[in-house]
This record gives sequence, C-alpha cells and structure tokens, in this order.
Amino acid sequence: MDRHFNFNRDRDYAAKVAKSMYGKMTEQLKAAKASGEPVYLAVSDAIGDGIEMLRELLARDGLADTTVFTFPESKLKETAATLRTGLGLAAGVALVTADDLAEVEDDAD
Repeated sequence: MDRHFNFNRDRDYAAKVAKSMYGKMTEQLKAAKASGEPVYLAVSDAIGDGIEMLRELLARDGLADTTVFTFPESKLKETAATLRTGLGLAAGVALVTADDLAEVEDDAD
C-alpha cells in the first residue's frame, strides 16, 4: 500500500494526539490537586515565552494554583528522575515538552 503524505490528515492527527496528551496531563494534575497537596508541573526551558500560554491554559482548566517551573532541556532525563524520587512522594508531577504545548495551542486556534 502506497502511503502518500497528506498534510491536512497528518496535521489533524498530530493535533488530536497533542490534545489527548494535554488532556491526560490535566487529568493527572487535577487528580493530584484533589489530594490537597501542592501540585507542580515541570517543563523544559525550551518552552520560552510559551510558559505564559501554558499558565493561561492551566487557569482555563481550573489549575491556576499549579506551580510551574522550568529546567534545562539538556537535563531532561536527570530532572525526570529527580522529580520522581523527590517531589513525586508528596506532590503530583507531570512533564510536558515545549513541542507538546505548541501542538495544543495550534489545535486551539
């Protein structure tokens, strides 16, 4: 079967995947929030100015009190391990990349 690139179909699929990933992340953050413990969201510093958009999306979804902080993209693996062992014990933690966030914003437009 010859599969040709279809920009609209593939773009729509990517948008659905990103929306699903964002939805799963917000579900996890809401579950963590329900525990009554502080909720943290770690994002790569590659997000740049997109962090403001992320905060707007979180506020829209009832998660404005989530503490968002950045870490160096180059240390993603190390940071994820640190979060799992440190913050993961007392707080809900999710990781999102700048690319994931950009896909959600593109879908919202």
